[in-house]
Amino acid sequence: MEFKRLVKLVSDKYRNEKEVVYVGFNKINEELGWMSNMSDYSINYDGKEWKRCEYLFMSLRFKDEDIINEIRSVSNVMMMKRKVKSKRLKSMMVIKLMSKDDVRNMKMVVGLKLKKYKWMLDELKDLKNVVIFENCENRKKGSGLFWGGYVEGGRKIDENIWIGGELKGENVLGNILMDYRDSL
Repeated sequence: MEFKRLVKLVSDKYRNEKEVVYVGFNKINEELGWMSNMSDYSINYDGKEWKRCEYLFMSLRFKDEDIINEIRSVSNVMMMKRKVKSKRLKSMMVIKLMSKDDVRNMKMVVGLKLKKYKWMLDELKDLKNVVIFENCENRKKGSGLFWGGYVEGGRKIDENIWIGGELKGENVLGNILMDYRDSL
């Protein structure tokens, strides 16, 4: 069954039974992969194009233009993340990881993506009765549990759909997406 139809069917059925339906995203090649900052959607900021949201988000943690350009120039997003986490660059960050400023930057980056790709807003509207979360069931610590979460005790009915249970983690990225959705 098509993923969107399955989500609607499940959310309609279980909304009446007062059970929470959780819809997660993780891999960029999956149905909801576009929600990830790692997904292959460029955005524009400050007169520059950024290959993916994650490049801009990571760059916003720095003030040094040489470092920002170095981040922008890395062709592979995973290599870029490793570079940013290196001791050399980590010590030069001006925004503390997972701080209020980091969250503010994430909200801005997600907003820029949604503004550029209007179809994403329509996709969010279709998920109005579910809890959206970045699925970090394979990395249940640190930033995984800050930006995302995992469902404990729920019934997994599809690769990315759970019924019931409890979402563990702060799910900051999921909450940002739901805030944009709920403001539509």
